[in-house]
Amino acid sequence: MDHLSPTVANMMTGWRSATAVPTINTPLEERYVVTRKLGEGKFGTVSLAVKKGTNQKYAVKVMPAYGDQEMRITKCLSHPHIVRLHETVRSQSSLCLILDLCLGGDLHQWISQRFRKDKHPGQYRTPHRAEVATFVWQMLTAVAYLHHHKIVHRDIKPGNLLLEDPSAPATLKLADFNLACNFRKGQRLSSRCGSLMYLAPEVIQRSYTERCDVWSIGVTFQDLVTGEALWQAQEEPVIERMILQQKPELRNRHWPLG
Repeated sequence: MDHLSPTVANMMTGWRSATAVPTINTPLEERYVVTRKLGEGKFGTVSLAVKKGTNQKYAVKVMPAYGDQEMRITKCLSHPHIVRLHETVRSQSSLCLILDLCLGGDLHQWISQRFRKDKHPGQYRTPHRAEVATFVWQMLTAVAYLHHHKIVHRDIKPGNLLLEDPSAPATLKLADFNLACNFRKGQRLSSRCGSLMYLAPEVIQRSYTERCDVWSIGVTFQDLVTGEALWQAQEEPVIERMILQQKPELRNRHWPLG
């Protein structure tokens, strides 16, 4: 890590023991009051939960009882730009992950809200360079940390990047480790997974390394700068061909000079 800045190098060292996150074998409602649903995805439902006795607020992700892979990976992670797992609550039918609460929505929502609704409806208000640089730096430090600890995320996209607080300076946290896995140095992975628009060509070809995460950050950067999808197509076979055959190009007309 000699070539890294002191700030980034310090971020690399955060790693928790596998026993640091307790697993509670009891129904969720005995420890938490679930107040409202925050979102729902392929792998589970996320709700706002308040811990009894402390009134501390968390996000609780409720998954099938066999969702141990995400728990196993996230319980050791400790990084300012990765959602932190605080404890797990297990019952016979479900596994609940008690996570950092991020109330600023996700980056996909943030991008969508930048489309004008005034006298120029539909026009995208491009973020300033400094704002884009901050977001991309946060993504890259999170991924550098994961790769340093031999973890590849495999599903980086705006919807999996959460904003911690809607009122504070923008702080992103990478979430959703359902598809993450460990890897060995030089290992080629073959399982195709992730969201098609953000897949690297080598993932489609089923022979890739952890660097697929960096490609996904690049596509997210395009979304952030232009408000448009990198691949302008709807049908999956067409998108696949574009990923495999076309060279990605940032549409410079959207990028501010100042």
